[in-house]
Amino acid sequence: MLRQPVSDEMIERDIREVLSWWPTPSFLADFATRRVGFGHEGYGMNFPEGIDDHDREVMGIHVPTGHVDIYGFYGNPEGGFEHIVPETMYLGVLAQFLRELKRTAEAEAVERLIPQRRL
Repeated sequence: MLRQPVSDEMIERDIREVLSWWPTPSFLADFATRRVGFGHEGYGMNFPEGIDDHDREVMGIHVPTGHVDIYGFYGNPEGGFEHIVPETMYLGVLAQFLRELKRTAEAEAVERLIPQRRL
């Protein structure tokens, strides 16, 4: 997995890629509301509450409060990505993604979460 500095635009692109791999977009707003992570075909995200002892101790994953872990294409030594980003950034991209899919009510539900999730 590549570990190098990346721009906000690259992170937003990677978040969108993760979201696009989830087969049921209608679930994404509910996952965000309940702080439930998801993964599919090597792409996904975790909230701090979803990190267990194995993830922390063996995998070395630590997600600070107010952030999420975004990952993609694990298992590819030449590629893939992992970002720890503010939850509000993730929620903003998720809301835009849902709007683009014409899921206005779900996008609005996600947007209502943003002020509650500030650091």
